[in-house]
Amino acid sequence: AGCFRGIAIVELRQAATVAPRPQYCLIEKMGKQPRWLTWSLPASVAQGKVLLIGIGGAPGSGKRALVKALAGALDVEGFRVATASQDRYTTSAGSYWLPDGGREETYDMPCSISWKDFAAGIGDAATKMAEGEISSEENGRPGVVLVSGSLLYWMAQLNQAMQIRLFLRSSREEVFRQRQNLPESFLEHVLWPCHLEFGQPQAPVQEIVVSDGRSDSWPTLSQVLGIIRAHLRPNGSQP
Repeated sequence: AGCFRGIAIVELRQAATVAPRPQYCLIEKMGKQPRWLTWSLPASVAQGKVLLIGIGGAPGSGKRALVKALAGALDVEGFRVATASQDRYTTSAGSYWLPDGGREETYDMPCSISWKDFAAGIGDAATKMAEGEISSEENGRPGVVLVSGSLLYWMAQLNQAMQIRLFLRSSREEVFRQRQNLPESFLEHVLWPCHLEFGQPQAPVQEIVVSDGRSDSWPTLSQVLGIIRAHLRPNGSQP
């Protein structure tokens, strides 16, 4: 463990809009993005009683819909499921001044997240799954914690803790379509670049390509369930 530099993607494009300007207090934060977290893997995870499944991807890639559908499907199959979302531990990092004089808050940088509280939330969920009414020993299945967030894989310790890492790969056009309530200049110069710099996988992942103009999550759900079942086979990492 230690300081972990993310793997960023660089895109060269002709700008279609004028770039927003960050406020001074945000500029200071941008130069001090958190890279280290003091956190120990929950004992229940290390002992195989709980399975941590990470779900990352750009804002608007369908993480929330997948978590909801996956939790329901796993419950039907006899798993006990809890969730831990990065969104719950995210606050505004600051504002950008828009070309039209307006202002837009940003939540898309590592400094937006209370990583200590996020990690604690994951640990609490894992403990509850291990100590619940139905233990993994009683039904032969581990408890499952679905951990989601657009910046989930930025922090090395959390990235390494996920036994299954899923990444929803969504196109720039689809992300812009899903976030069309935001100003185009903000999407072009802030949200998408933050995804490229801070939101990329830092270790091997099961990458799932999200179709442009998607109408539901069922094709993705079937693919994810197949990945989980393969992981839990006797020759996999879980008994």
